[in-house]
Amino acid sequence: MYDLYLDDPKSIKCKAEISGAENSTKKVRLMLETSGHCMYFNGKVSDNGDIEVPMLSLKNIFKENTKGTLMLEMVVDDTLFIPWQTEFEAKLKKKVAISEIKSHEGGKKVSMVTTPTLRKTPEPTPIPKSTQSPKTIIEHVKSIAKTMKKEKISYKNLSENKMRFGQIIETYIKDNKLTADELKKIQGILINHITEL
Repeated sequence: MYDLYLDDPKSIKCKAEISGAENSTKKVRLMLETSGHCMYFNGKVSDNGDIEVPMLSLKNIFKENTKGTLMLEMVVDDTLFIPWQTEFEAKLKKKVAISEIKSHEGGKKVSMVTTPTLRKTPEPTPIPKSTQSPKTIIEHVKSIAKTMKKEKISYKNLSENKMRFGQIIETYIKDNKLTADELKKIQGILINHITEL
């Protein structure tokens, strides 16, 4: 489990060993996926394989103890690789707690112990279990991309295969009983994946 500190943004740094690709184009990004969000952070890959993905502060996006998946995606010569994936838990480095407050009123000493409460953002309304898809958003995108590859539809020939692409999406939505919210998330990610096909 990776501890993701919301109030301490840092770059994720690692080294990739790329073999079998000469003078290849390389793209890298870090994906964070929770039940309510899916975010990408674009990174850079140097010629010698050093990877750096800068991250922004996430304290206004996630709340403490949020759990999800952290995934490093890399595209080398138009092929998508996921060389690293782990579960994460959102944490805060900086916390303030008050243990005791004393007040003097009219000669009387008043003492109380309080437990601080943090102001929390309201939870999004969960989708009822009966309509939730068992696949993650990324799995849906990969399934659609796999079908597109099988049908030989790529970014370059998408305009020629617009009708067939629409049929693939329509069939996939019906077969997987996707909600409007899931479809919206899939569309946002699928656009990036199509450009890589």
